[in-house]
Amino acid sequence: MNKKAVLFVIILFNTIALLANTTLASIDSENLSPSCLENSLLTKASVKNININIYKNKQWQKNLFRAYLNNHKYISKKFKKKFKGQILVNFSGNKTCIYNAKIRFSGDARDHIKKLNNNIVSSLDVKIDDNILGIVRFKLILPETRFSENEVFTNFLLNKFGYLSPKTFLIPVTINKVSHNFIFIESPLRKEFLESQKRLEGPILSADDENLFNEDESFTKIALARIRNAAWMKNDLDKLDLTIEAITRLNYFFISQSLRSRQFGIKLNGNLDKFEKSFFLNDDFLRDYYKYTLLINSLGATNNFTVSDSRFYYNPIKRDFELIYNDGHNNILSLPDRINYKIFDKNYSKFSNEIKSDLRNINIDKFHHELKDLNVNLKKKKLVQTFNLIEERINKITNNDKDHQVINLELQDYYNYNNFLRLINNTKQYFSYYSAGKFYLCKSQNLCNQMKLNHKEISKLLSQRLKIDNKKIFFLGNEKIKSYNAAFSSHWKSTLIDNINIYYTSDKSINYDLKNKIIYLNPINSNSRFLIIDSDIDNWKIKYNFAATNLLPKTNTKETNENYYQKNNKYYKTLSGCLTFYKVNFQNTSIVSNSSFCEDAINIIKSNGIIESVIVKDSISDGVDFDFSILNLNNIEVINSKNDCIDMSYGKYIVENINSINCGDKGISVGEKSKVKINFLQNSNSTNSIAVKDSSNVFINEVNSINFFETCLNVYRKKQEFDGAYLNINVINNECLNGNNFIQKNSKLVIENDA
Repeated sequence: MNKKAVLFVIILFNTIALLANTTLASIDSENLSPSCLENSLLTKASVKNININIYKNKQWQKNLFRAYLNNHKYISKKFKKKFKGQILVNFSGNKTCIYNAKIRFSGDARDHIKKLNNNIVSSLDVKIDDNILGIVRFKLILPETRFSENEVFTNFLLNKFGYLSPKTFLIPVTINKVSHNFIFIESPLRKEFLESQKRLEGPILSADDENLFNEDESFTKIALARIRNAAWMKNDLDKLDLTIEAITRLNYFFISQSLRSRQFGIKLNGNLDKFEKSFFLNDDFLRDYYKYTLLINSLGATNNFTVSDSRFYYNPIKRDFELIYNDGHNNILSLPDRINYKIFDKNYSKFSNEIKSDLRNINIDKFHHELKDLNVNLKKKKLVQTFNLIEERINKITNNDKDHQVINLELQDYYNYNNFLRLINNTKQYFSYYSAGKFYLCKSQNLCNQMKLNHKEISKLLSQRLKIDNKKIFFLGNEKIKSYNAAFSSHWKSTLIDNINIYYTSDKSINYDLKNKIIYLNPINSNSRFLIIDSDIDNWKIKYNFAATNLLPKTNTKETNENYYQKNNKYYKTLSGCLTFYKVNFQNTSIVSNSSFCEDAINIIKSNGIIESVIVKDSISDGVDFDFSILNLNNIEVINSKNDCIDMSYGKYIVENINSINCGDKGISVGEKSKVKINFLQNSNSTNSIAVKDSSNVFINEVNSINFFETCLNVYRKKQEFDGAYLNINVINNECLNGNNFIQKNSKLVIENDA
């Protein structure tokens, strides 16, 4: 090799090293350490086995032994302290990853602990400092507690139907040299679970199991809702308000249900007990509940409906509930439970054909192959028999419900606030409610005083875990709880234009030109919001224009605990966009935004179709944000956004042309397992031109990026629940290629040609 060739290799090596290690301020502040695995969209991995080393093994074994010998009906909380440890995971493809972990005993009933030879083994709750297949927190459950393969099959089938069910598979695990098989179950109580299920982050609730499993029987009579993902509120008053609304509405049901049960001596039969029509406010959520209940009962997984196992997700836009599958305790693969025909009527049977059709449309061969990846070794013949059995049980339910009278119970007929307070008084504890931005502590029904709480104490209160004077505080919800009133105030008004459902907050803010198919949205102040929902938009232009720039709100103001309760953000209700599209089908639609004052000028969520153009000018924060959508876009132009010009998350996007100018942070940011194809991307005068992160794949035919202030290309991991990212560019201009670029380990940049 001659000297010139050697010199070229040295320069090339140094250039590659620079590309791989350059991190500038704004990017370095948000990226995590490299993931153990490469981009999961490029290299599909499955878990082969897990090896757990709990550091203080003697103390761990001593704790398990005491829990095993304890003769109480339920496992006490004192046996559920956390232990530090290390987890070694062997993936397919001979890849091994090691994670730090916090581990504790999991489960309330005694079937979660057993003697194995000369050792004690139990179900576990595990949280790691990285992720396993996108999962940060999970349970390892003794398989006999949930009928092993049945639990995996049921979760997987429900997921195929689009219902909320955690990722579940069978796995061999070794814990401090003791080997046993477990069911690996993703925690369904976290942000990453909702987002993997294509849901916006919102409140997840359940009944307070500390009451239900309390040895003091006066507590077991009190079923009250608790927030399970309190971190989602993030000191945000809108989210706090929405969470309290969800708790209050769920408590209407829990209180009415328990009082009816006590009044008539009726055993809770494991569903909404005929209250469903007054429980749900939206017909589409009620319809989904009927279908879900019919499917769950055909599987024999009715344990999922018990008070202690019920989990609820509160949709922050529709403001209604979805049920989350949890511990159905079914045996559909061998001997399913008998069907309780008494709970069904004609409300359910009208959905039977739809469920059977969806079941028949499942590709059996693909389903069978995917089950094997979950370590369920079911013969294809057995799988076909199981599908036929499910359909047969649906038919039995349908044929029997014609003889049952339709009964619709109303919550208000059984709701009695004073009677429920008597149950609380029997426990000799305190209770609390929320009114006009303030929390009140009641030591008795007639002795209530305001209490000031910090953010941590609020989270504990809404989680039913706050104590004062060594007394448990039962949080009931909004002051509306004092009398039944399911109608929570909404500041939305609505109009219908050519079957386009538009919700808005300010009067006289909408005009339209039917002949030219243009809708004008004119916010009158910084509280104005527009929401277009459940609509088909065909060949319309939507124009948002805010002229009163002097009304833009101040930014970067720090709130104190005092004004935290006093602000009235009644219009926002967790929407980040000044103009939000939710579940919209676009056909040759054009969208324009001028002078916006929200976190996103435009936010498009769970939508699909073809958009001709998106043009955004002068946004106080982000320009346009795409979430959970599948879209083809011809042209995107964003000029003057103080944060990111374009954000794409959790979706599939094909774009012909992008032009972003004067972006305070990124010209375009793609993340959260998105797949994006762009023909031509042009960016200028931005802090960072292109960021691809968090298990996303981006293919760009041509990039022309100039005058960036920090970096041009960034490929990395930002969030713990994701792996690295992948960016492929066919043609790129020299200024971008030779600029400051950050390519993190286990993320990948491929340049096919330079300009």
